[in-house]
Amino acid sequence: LIKKGIDRMISMRLDHYTLCSGVGHARGHLNAFDRALSAAGVSDYNLVKISSILPPNCQQEEKILLPKGLLLPTAMATIFSNIIGTRLSAAVAIAIPQNSNDIGVIMEHSAHSAREETEEQARIYAREAMIDRHIKIKDVVSVSSECHVELPEYYCAFASISLWSSP
Repeated sequence: LIKKGIDRMISMRLDHYTLCSGVGHARGHLNAFDRALSAAGVSDYNLVKISSILPPNCQQEEKILLPKGLLLPTAMATIFSNIIGTRLSAAVAIAIPQNSNDIGVIMEHSAHSAREETEEQARIYAREAMIDRHIKIKDVVSVSSECHVELPEYYCAFASISLWSSP
């Protein structure tokens, strides 16, 4: 049964992706993370952390069109702090190939900097990874979040790309 489930997951054709971001804060870091996931719209899925490849012929969607509770392959950037005055930002960027039959590259980055700086760094990483692979770039898309720790609680900045199969 376990082997069948693993084989199914490995052979899954991921043909859609959704960019998400959000922030959250709570007394504990896990609840801050959960609230950031909720703000991003992915809290009701079982996120499976993946590395940084966008499959060929993947199409962007505004939201995830899957029933809640399913496994959701996700590349994500997160950062936490409970130190008042701290700035947190998280970003993901995808370098989209010119040829839709090629792979794209996803890069995640988090930092104690402005969201624009963190997002631009993720975009630079994605471009460099495509250059390393000798794949021509059509576009780079990205998303980010930023927050400032204002209360004696944990804060979390979160950004992600989730990949999924057509229902």
